[in-house]
Amino acid sequence: MPLLYTYAWMENHVLVGLMCLFANVAMYLAVCFKDPGVVTSNRIASYSFLHEYDNVIYKPVVCSECAFVRPPRTKHCYRCDHCVHRFDHHCVWTNSCIGSGNHVTFLGYLLSLLAMTFNASYLCVRSLRLHVHHLLLTHPRIVCFCSTLLLLDLLLLGYLLFHFFLVLTNQTTYERYCRSEHSSEKLSSRGFYNLGARRNIVAFWVGCNPPSKVTRSPFKPATRILNDKRT
Repeated sequence: MPLLYTYAWMENHVLVGLMCLFANVAMYLAVCFKDPGVVTSNRIASYSFLHEYDNVIYKPVVCSECAFVRPPRTKHCYRCDHCVHRFDHHCVWTNSCIGSGNHVTFLGYLLSLLAMTFNASYLCVRSLRLHVHHLLLTHPRIVCFCSTLLLLDLLLLGYLLFHFFLVLTNQTTYERYCRSEHSSEKLSSRGFYNLGARRNIVAFWVGCNPPSKVTRSPFKPATRILNDKRT
């Protein structure tokens, strides 16, 4: 495809393309190997203090697989066979869950992937603008390649904006889906965990740190809630 490289080789596509590729591979590996926020019996006390139950999506019930009370905003992933705090979804591309531990890294992966596709689209459009006349007849493969890239840009941009919306409203993909399923139960339009855009961003960033760094929380732990209900 020499038509795409009609400009000086040092101008853009070598250096910027390699930087985008390196960043994308690094973020991909980070998402794959970083702890998504797996809740174990040794860490359940720390996660139990982070949130409270909304009693619609999350209730103080015992996980039949992990054999402990699920902390608030925790869901069991049946593909990975463990409970994940702030479970967003199970990513088939990384074969891992996206949760509180790697959600920030996942957004970085999406940003790096979008930057790589945007750079490729820019090179395509810039190179082809000088050959507009009869372009489809003379270079059909390149036109198909560029069209696919532009479509991929739009899909990635929409998906990234959706995740930014979730961050601003303090939701996860799983919670957003459940809200539509429980619309008849009069869930708040703002969301149960919505603290306002600024505080939601801070909570999203801090929530991706290990639970040992959390020093205090205004919420009751899951074990205390169960004891209160029994008494």
